[in-house]
Order: sequence, then C-alpha cells, then structure tokens
Amino acid sequence: MKISSSQKIGLFLVLILVALFFALNYLKGHDIFKGSNTYYTYLGEVDGITVTSPVYIKGLKVGAIDRIKFDPVKDRFLISLSIKRDYAIPSNSQAEAYSSSILGGKSLRIVLGDGKFYLKGGDTIPGSTAPDMISILYGYASPLKNKLGEVMGELEKTLSAINQTLDSAARADLHSSLRKLNGSLTNVQRLTGSLNEMTPDLSASLKNINALTDSLNSPDGDFHKTLSNLNKTSQELSTVKLSKTVDELNSLLEKVQSPESTTGKLISTDALHNSLDSLVVEIENLVKKIKANPRKYIRVTVF
Repeated sequence: MKISSSQKIGLFLVLILVALFFALNYLKGHDIFKGSNTYYTYLGEVDGITVTSPVYIKGLKVGAIDRIKFDPVKDRFLISLSIKRDYAIPSNSQAEAYSSSILGGKSLRIVLGDGKFYLKGGDTIPGSTAPDMISILYGYASPLKNKLGEVMGELEKTLSAINQTLDSAARADLHSSLRKLNGSLTNVQRLTGSLNEMTPDLSASLKNINALTDSLNSPDGDFHKTLSNLNKTSQELSTVKLSKTVDELNSLLEKVQSPESTTGKLISTDALHNSLDSLVVEIENLVKKIKANPRKYIRVTVF
C-alpha cells in the first residue's frame, strides 16, 4: 500500500499539532500523563501575575495558572490553578501572591495548612497578597520622610535665628575674635618651635640632674661620705666633749655647795646677811642725825 504525498503531508501536520500540544502543556506546567487538578482562588490585585505563571509549594513548581478572569460581583479576580495530582492540599491552606524579585515580579504559592481534610478538584483556596519589598520600604520611608521634613524645618528656623542674631557688629566681633585666635595659635606654634629647639639643652640638664641625684643617693658618693663624717663628728662631740663639760659643771657645783668653801659659807650661814642688815641700820641712823643737826656734821668754809 502506497502513501500518497497528500497523506504524508497530513500525517506530518498531525504530528506537528500533537507535538505543539505537548509543548504548550509542558510550558504551562501541565503533566498530561499524570494529570492535574484544577483549583480556584480570588485575589484583589493581579499586578505581575499572568497566565502560565508558575505555582509553587515551598519553592517547588507544582503547577501553573490557567486563566485569570475578573468577577464584577465580588470585585475580585478569579484565578484558575492547575496543580499536579501528586500534591494533596489541606483544607486550611492559602494561595498567596508574593514578590519573587526586587524588580516587582510576582508569583503564586500555596501555603500549606495543617488540616486533616484535603481539597478536591474544583474547590476554592482562600487567597491573599503578601506586601512586596517596595511597599515595605515605602512604609518605612514615609515616616522617615516626614521626620526629615520636620528636621529640615527646624534647621531652617535655627539658621534664620542665627542670621538675625549675628548682625553686622556681631559679625565684626566674631571676625576680630577669629583673627586674635589665629594670632594666639601662631604664638603657640612659635613657642612650640622654641621648645623643640631647646629640647637638646633641656635633655642635657635633666641628665645632669639625674646624675647628681644618683650621686647623692649613692652610698659610695662624696655627699653620703660627708653626711657620715658629720654624723660621726656629732656623735663624738655629744659623747666626749659634752660629757666632759657636764662633769666639770658638776664638780664646780659641788665646790660651791661645800660648807668649807667661802662661797658655801656665804650661802650656808647668816653672817653676811646680818652684817648687811646692821650696816643698813647704821646708815639710816646717820642720815637721821645729819638731818637733825646738819651743822654738826657738815661745815661750810667761805674764802
């Protein structure tokens, strides 16, 4: 049996169509041989989500989006999901649209629940939209922008107050103070230079002082020997000369206090005291007699 050219062309077209069917289903994420279940979910926004967009469970692609249709009654988008039959979905699971890239691309994932019952084909999965990174950053940046505006306003008020305070006279005083400060810094710099030049001499002086201190502290030094000699001399004077002097004074006092000596007799007897008293009495009597009869005792001769 011969196959005509038209039959060959028709068979080739059939093969092309079958291959195209399998290719399209593969691109959509459908597994024709294992089959898939269709689930539905509602989302308020589908920005970044398109037909044939993949559906993930814990990061693994398990299906794709078949159709997106707007429901005017619920004012939401009805999304048809085709998921492989190998994956059982608990009844309390959730379909979540999330940002899959920083540029704003979105994908759909099934957040599995822990329910004991599982969904069947044609059931509806509750849907939600996770905030993307740009929305989160904008939420943080908006209060910061308001605070920054307030800070800039306060800074502008402060600068205005400073400009009003610093009039021409105050600015002149400020410039004068800055010039004086600059002069003081120049003098300090010169003083520092002079100190740097004097550093070698100061170092030599400090070395000499240290050497003198070491010499004074050294037990073998001349100063230490001089102190030792002075101490020895003082000890000799205190032990020899002073002791001799004390002995001589004690001997002199013994002689003075002896009743056989002249001084001792004067001190120990009343003879001297009695003689002095008698002399004083006689002098007083003589003075009285002269006052009573001066011519008898005083004679005046006129030449």
